[in-house]
Amino acid sequence: MKYSRSELLAFIPDIYDAAGDPTKWNNVLLRLTELAGAHAGHINFQDKKTSQVGWVAYAGFTIDDGRRYGDHYAAINPCWRNRPELYSKAGDVFTRQMIIDTPSICRTEFYNDFAKPLRLFDFVGGTLFKQGTRAGRLTLFRPPEAEPCGKEEMELVRQLMPHLVRSIELHTKIAYLENNYEILSNTLDRIPQAVILLDAEGKVKVLNQKSEAILSRNDGLTISGSELYARSAAENIALRKLVHDAASIARGKSMENPGGNALISRGLRLRPYCLTVTPLPPTALIGLETPAVAVFIADPSNEVTAPDAKLQFIFRFPPAEARLAQHLMLGISLPEAAEKIGVSHNTVKTQLSRILEKTETHRQSELIRVLTVAGLSAIKESRIA
Repeated sequence: MKYSRSELLAFIPDIYDAAGDPTKWNNVLLRLTELAGAHAGHINFQDKKTSQVGWVAYAGFTIDDGRRYGDHYAAINPCWRNRPELYSKAGDVFTRQMIIDTPSICRTEFYNDFAKPLRLFDFVGGTLFKQGTRAGRLTLFRPPEAEPCGKEEMELVRQLMPHLVRSIELHTKIAYLENNYEILSNTLDRIPQAVILLDAEGKVKVLNQKSEAILSRNDGLTISGSELYARSAAENIALRKLVHDAASIARGKSMENPGGNALISRGLRLRPYCLTVTPLPPTALIGLETPAVAVFIADPSNEVTAPDAKLQFIFRFPPAEARLAQHLMLGISLPEAAEKIGVSHNTVKTQLSRILEKTETHRQSELIRVLTVAGLSAIKESRIA
């Protein structure tokens, strides 16, 4: 096994490229096997408690081999039961002989039924990640007839280990954020109202399907330069102030003016959109690590067909109160709501008083914010459960 320092230096950028492009890990692993004089190898994550396995890259065996390993052999692999102190933290480098001697491994079901047919005998490796019972490892294999891995192979892995550890750490963070973004997007799509999430600088980060449909109409609201704009200059100034104030709350820089409501005119004799702008703390939604602002968009032209079960559950609204709450969330006035529902103005006034009491709010604008955020939280909690 011979390699030059210049070869290793040229290889390091490829390692970091794989952090942002998971498809490149296979090329990184193939190069590692070449440098180490190995014929097979893998980079995987394994949970010691559950034996669950996740593959980053593998070479020298097939998908079916990986599936068989995860289904049965991961739980009985003696190499990850012996001498755990040798691979307990990220950066540790080891060989097979350090962990288990030849006579001992040759007596195991794991070796005879799984590793031996694949000619996976000796190895050098390193711990790339360790968190609780979950570990990520690089393992480079040699067949039984090859020279055992020793100091030279360990030195190779040791030189590359800092870069591999950092790249895997970036890889896991990127994968985590991408997964949480998908969860967040799917969660927001279940909300029966248009929602746009902004970061603390007012930049649009996430839209659900209903908000995308509204923006596609280009009849009052638009996105330009990653920012949400109202078509009317005066309304846009008011909208920007609401977003700024809500972002200040989210950043912990202010305790006043926590968002509010705005009407966005549409023209063509269409009723204006009713916007509710509210701050969200960093932990309010899965996948957002920065303070954020939520903008809820209600289209009064939409019809309420049935009471919202989530509002009934959260606030113990009877169906009539839930139906009125939904009309108010759409920006419909109390007299218009009474007409649409088919009851008297006095009836909806009484229902509104009960709704304010149950939500512990005092004004209709405050009520709208509580209702919209509560609906969002209900969706989020059901998704986590």
